[in-house]
Amino acid sequence: MVRSLLADMTDYSHQSLTDMIEDLKNWVLNLTETVEHIERTDNILEQKGYWTQPGTSIIRNEFARAYKLFKTSIEELNEVLAASQIEIEENHVSRVRRLGQVASKKNLDLEHTWNNDPWAAYCDYDDSNFRLAEALYIDSAGMTADMVDLQNLADRLKDFVGRRAVPASATQTPLLSLVPNDFVDASRLEELRSIKSRQFDLARLIRLCEELNVCYSNGCYMATAMLTRAILDHVPPVFDLNRFSEIASNYKGSKSFKESMQHLQESLRNIADQHLHTQIRNSENLPTKVQVNFSASVDVLLSEIVRLLK
Repeated sequence: MVRSLLADMTDYSHQSLTDMIEDLKNWVLNLTETVEHIERTDNILEQKGYWTQPGTSIIRNEFARAYKLFKTSIEELNEVLAASQIEIEENHVSRVRRLGQVASKKNLDLEHTWNNDPWAAYCDYDDSNFRLAEALYIDSAGMTADMVDLQNLADRLKDFVGRRAVPASATQTPLLSLVPNDFVDASRLEELRSIKSRQFDLARLIRLCEELNVCYSNGCYMATAMLTRAILDHVPPVFDLNRFSEIASNYKGSKSFKESMQHLQESLRNIADQHLHTQIRNSENLPTKVQVNFSASVDVLLSEIVRLLK
């Protein structure tokens, strides 16, 4: 389903229940990507000390409220999707509509805060850190604008109260399968397996990727961080280098490749080190799926390895 490019402009009056269920699944996927982007970028700006600069708390607080909305929305929509396999209920309609209403207000709040003083006075478009904050704004504002259409979907969904989203005989989709669970994409793994290199044996790299998928899909997030770091330590010889830090700083790849590698070097490595080396203490805070999900940057790394060795 392709929705309108303008908020609150998608016409659902002619859409089937199947169409709307697919749209809700797509919202879950898009919200998950947005949450992961916010988490990663916020961590980078935290490490660079950007959030300690005057005025930045104003917009960071707005991002935090949007982030909470997105996390809540993922949980709510997953619950509605799972329950819809049994029967569409009135509370599903009201919950979906309410998410759209809250998103509409949040979109206005984001736009007002970003475009007006006091935050507008701190905007510095020559600052690379500010541009990262701007990317957060674009992503958050775009997602909240998109979610406004949930109100229109709810209006149409009301027509199907008492119905089920799938026939009783159909295979029901497990709740956890609504969002892909692989850290390393299956197609990328197949590319690695197909390589016949005389210089490098990829068996260990492939096994690291396979074990990484097992850990990530089963909620073993400390092991996920550790295995991801192990991959970084394992692959530098493919690039004719000794350490991953050299890949991040010296390898003659594209600008986007270098940015992805620097993200792994500066953020992933610190997170993995924390889980590897922190000693027992009187209070702990365990990692979440979002904290350790560097799958996009790892895929960029693996794709370059495929390009070099195929």
